[in-house]
Amino acid sequence: MAVQDASRSDTDLLLIAGRSGVGKTTVSVEVSSQLKRSNVGHARIDGDWLDLAFPQAPSELFDRNFRSLWQNYQAFGCTRLIYSNWASIKNMKRIVGLIGGQPRVIGVLLLCSDETAIQRLGSRETGYDLQWHLENLRQTPVNERDQDQLTPTWVTRVHSDNRSVQDVASEVVSLTRWVQ
Repeated sequence: MAVQDASRSDTDLLLIAGRSGVGKTTVSVEVSSQLKRSNVGHARIDGDWLDLAFPQAPSELFDRNFRSLWQNYQAFGCTRLIYSNWASIKNMKRIVGLIGGQPRVIGVLLLCSDETAIQRLGSRETGYDLQWHLENLRQTPVNERDQDQLTPTWVTRVHSDNRSVQDVASEVVSLTRWVQ
């Protein structure tokens, strides 16, 4: 089941999770593009951009930035949010708390093979960041790499290996039921 049971709400929250290199940002951008073409209002937040600071910012900065962005989107009438981050599913209760109310939550875990993740990371990252991602991939236990075994059953698993971003995004859009 792709949708977590929740009370009726006027807010929909699409959570896109998965490990580095699986395509979260790319898929969320394409989901947004497909929704625009269907004239479906929405906002998109990439969690990677909410607490970029060195030294590491406290989690309070993430919360303040997320809450501020969502409140601004709501003020302009947004009732649908696409949120992508590797831990978006794991932090679902936190995100829902920052949104407020009881949004209808749609969870998607993107999956891919190690080979696909390494190839995508190599085309996206350079220097230290590439080395950090590759080392992180090597150190993560095999059973945790794609988060599949650690993810609740209400979350839909979507494989991205050997598929176009348009195809993966179309599957994700269909799970939202936002397009008639």
